Amino acid sequence: MVHNNHLSPRYQPVLDLRWGSLEGYEALVRWVRGEQEVSPGLFIPLAEEGSLIHTLDVRVLERGLGQLRQWSRLGAHPMLSLNLSSQSLHRPGVVAQVEALLGEFGIDLAQVMLEITETSLIADPERSKRAISEFQALGLRVAIDDFGSGYASLGYLRQLPINRLKVDKSLDLEVLAEGIETKEQLERLTAQGFD
Repeated sequence: MVHNNHLSPRYQPVLDLRWGSLEGYEALVRWVRGEQEVSPGLFIPLAEEGSLIHTLDVRVLERGLGQLRQWSRLGAHPMLSLNLSSQSLHRPGVVAQVEALLGEFGIDLAQVMLEITETSLIADPERSKRAISEFQALGLRVAIDDFGSGYASLGYLRQLPINRLKVDKSLDLEVLAEGIETKEQLERLTAQGFD
């Protein structure tokens, strides 16, 4: 899967509802086998169990940063959100590896947001906090994804140098809602003050 180029990135638009503008994209990975797409709900857990998730993360980072470079050459400079697994976040040297990739592709750091799942925070809180701080020191933005799926408290999140929380509106951060597909859903979120 990872080594045979069956991975295909999809770029889901992220809209700023306050201004009605495109903020950027979130890179989503899909495994394509022939004419079929394998659900990430099936292959991501297998990659995590088989210790391939870091290789998958790096491959998606490379593809996403390559796409950002291509957009920049065309005069567009959107933000791109890229997911980083718990195994990658806690891997020694991951910050230096990400920094090297950013340098290789010549990407403006302000264009990149790393998304880290809430479960990553719970697995090793101190290492998570240290890695997030190091990413922030590079100039990267960091979002906590899937908040509410684990056991992190809002109080704990206040200790982290994050830029975005995806789900809960209790903190003074941008709030992003996923899966908006109808005009009615969009209007409801806009009325509730979602970003």
